[in-house]
Amino acid sequence: MCVLLISVFSHFVPSLNAQFGPLVGASSSIVSWYERAVEYNVGISNTTFEDIPDMSISFDITKTMNLQIVFSATITMSGGNTMDVDPIVDGDSGKAVGSLGFAANAPNFDSRSAQWIVQNLPAGSHNITMKARVTGGSGTIGFRSMTISLINPSVTPTRWYGVPVSNNIEINNTSFEDIPGMSISFSTTELMNLQIVFSSTVVMANGHTMDVDAVVDGDETKAVGPFGFAANAPSYDSRSAQWIVRNLPAGLHNIKIHVRVTGGRGTIGWRTMTINLVRSTILTLTPTSGFATVIVAGSGFSPNSKVSITWGNVKIPTVPSLLFTDTNGNFTALISVPTQNAPGVHTVRATDESEIGASVTFTVVDMTGPQGPQGPQGLKGDKGDKGDTGAQGPMGPQGPPGVTSAELQFLVNGLTTAVSFIAICLAAIALFRKKP
Repeated sequence: MCVLLISVFSHFVPSLNAQFGPLVGASSSIVSWYERAVEYNVGISNTTFEDIPDMSISFDITKTMNLQIVFSATITMSGGNTMDVDPIVDGDSGKAVGSLGFAANAPNFDSRSAQWIVQNLPAGSHNITMKARVTGGSGTIGFRSMTISLINPSVTPTRWYGVPVSNNIEINNTSFEDIPGMSISFSTTELMNLQIVFSSTVVMANGHTMDVDAVVDGDETKAVGPFGFAANAPSYDSRSAQWIVRNLPAGLHNIKIHVRVTGGRGTIGWRTMTINLVRSTILTLTPTSGFATVIVAGSGFSPNSKVSITWGNVKIPTVPSLLFTDTNGNFTALISVPTQNAPGVHTVRATDESEIGASVTFTVVDMTGPQGPQGPQGLKGDKGDKGDTGAQGPMGPQGPPGVTSAELQFLVNGLTTAVSFIAICLAAIALFRKKP
């Protein structure tokens, strides 16, 4: 069943209906949503039902739908009195099956949530309004929100299941037992994640506690979520719990809600159980480490949707270059490691056109290795060829002034006369030495 989640968001605005488009895409039963949430307090002192301000949603449908209504608020109650809330569908208080008692024993602000189911709402214009009353005294409703999910029972494969039960049962067993009417069986053809929500009014006597547990295919460990469900509830008080189941394999399955009390006895009133199936989106790399080509494979994405691959938030090319999922939401592609010189862990992400995505890590291997030891000194090489004549150097600084030609001639004549005079003297001396 395909779910249209309608909610409305408002801060002191009486009316707002604006569609926001796809929320999580084709792999989930939730395809669109509106919201209303207000952040102010309102006093409740009427013992007959009155409108809770700003908790009204109008919508149109063109075919028969089922509804899931969720209301959540903080509450205070005085004097041990109780507060009841009820969703009014098109002016009828009997169309929505679920909790009525909403809060008891809440001297200070305390959170409460409740869920209702409407089956086979016909095509047309509709309105859901939350109303509240107190059994006595006065109370306060604080910050609050309201959501409505529309489930199309004609859409397959079925992705949403819900069961409402409108009677009371006594619980006095200290070991777990089935809660009557709280069992859903279904089959899946692929890997799925599950959201399980159980909501009920509860009374616990003598200060004891009540535990609830979601049992998946007979196994109490598969669903992750709360265990203790109610304590200190002398009057009817609303309780809700949620569990998550990851990677439920294809096949036939059953979900049950079990309950026990720690002592004394308790009462479970009107109650609902819903299951929302979400396809598991998986991305794998082969290999998961290296430095070259990688095979990327994805499953659980939107069918026939274009897929982008990013490496560290940067889009990278793929083979094929235009990558699309098949009719089952699967794809396979080749990518090349774009950061071969950046060893370490890198994130690879695939995202389709509905913003459904999955991430996985790849380790780039460091291929440089450690530096080796220094090798021995090599042999002396041959004498190289004579190099080319270098460029002419720059002109040197100018020297001191040289001798002029006249001075040079004077020096030459002086030296000549001196040499001649010395020669005459040497000849005279030689002559005198020869005489007897």
